[in-house]
Amino acid sequence: MLQKNKWKIFTLLMLLLNLNEAAAQSKLVTYSSKSSLQYGFSLKVLVGIGVINPERRNTISNKSKKEEVKIKNSLSEYMNWRIGASAGVGSFAGDNNWFYPSLNIDFMWYQGGIGSKWPGHKRSKSWMFQNDLEIIGSYSLTGGINHRLRRNWFNEKTFINKPYYYFNTFNQPTLQNPFDYSVTLGGNMIWFPTRKETKFQRVGFLNLNLNRIQLSYLNDGPPFKMPFGDEYDRLHTGGGYISYHGRQSDFISLVEVGFDKFTGYSKNAYELGNRLGNGFVYHQDSAQQFYNKGRIYINVASLRNNAGVSLSFNDFPKLDVQHMIHLSNKYPLHAVPNEKFVSIAPLYYMNHLKLGLQ
Repeated sequence: MLQKNKWKIFTLLMLLLNLNEAAAQSKLVTYSSKSSLQYGFSLKVLVGIGVINPERRNTISNKSKKEEVKIKNSLSEYMNWRIGASAGVGSFAGDNNWFYPSLNIDFMWYQGGIGSKWPGHKRSKSWMFQNDLEIIGSYSLTGGINHRLRRNWFNEKTFINKPYYYFNTFNQPTLQNPFDYSVTLGGNMIWFPTRKETKFQRVGFLNLNLNRIQLSYLNDGPPFKMPFGDEYDRLHTGGGYISYHGRQSDFISLVEVGFDKFTGYSKNAYELGNRLGNGFVYHQDSAQQFYNKGRIYINVASLRNNAGVSLSFNDFPKLDVQHMIHLSNKYPLHAVPNEKFVSIAPLYYMNHLKLGLQ
């Protein structure tokens, strides 16, 4: 098993190196458009290597199935990878250039890390579903001032590469935020085809764009309600990040610092724990708590070179921002039983965008 996982990671690293040779394939094409219509697709690849104690075992009694579940941090956590593909379209609505809705679809295929199966979970016989897959449909409504998609203003060398965010940072947004200053409200409909249960989720998204700085927040609960968030406090239950955006010609043109939280789910477990004033969420299927994972991360990228690096602090309870939010509101916590570790990952970016300018 060790050699097999090492071979997978080696293959992905070789793929990253070969993708760098294709970096010139990333393309930004401008054209005339009265509504500043933009559309395209993007790709982001991550290969993470962590430092953990693979011999530690977490044991929990599963009384509902009368068995003992033994869990250890496997090589799928120590060496994890993600491949994310995205496509998007957006344009101004109306004549005053202040309202810009967009639609996006993401595919995320991954092993280990946030959202992954707990070690030992039975895999599908299908090769594609032996790892984890998410399909995400996103809709965003953005209002702003000082729109920057103008022909007499645009210069590719001085153009600030500012992604139009709508979810977390595992995928690279295809579109550009059209404003210098704006607010975005959006929703994400997530399908988990590789999960045996709880295959659908809705997560709300809020973004404040302040020229070169963006603040983004996502949650399936407060302050979001349907149709944005489903309020079940599960799976992609929370996250947020602050990002810096430089010119396309800058060597460092993107910095993202944030947190992500993913949890297991048992029907009504969170709601019951909240009513009873419990300190933690207790699951009928106690193996669900091994989905409870969190991370603090920083991504630094040179988008002109289609490359970057990510540093993550995984499953550190004292750094769990979602715990801080729940404690401040006296909500029950999602306990993290997994071994904490730090991981570093090379990143590859590719983007093809047709950008409409007025």
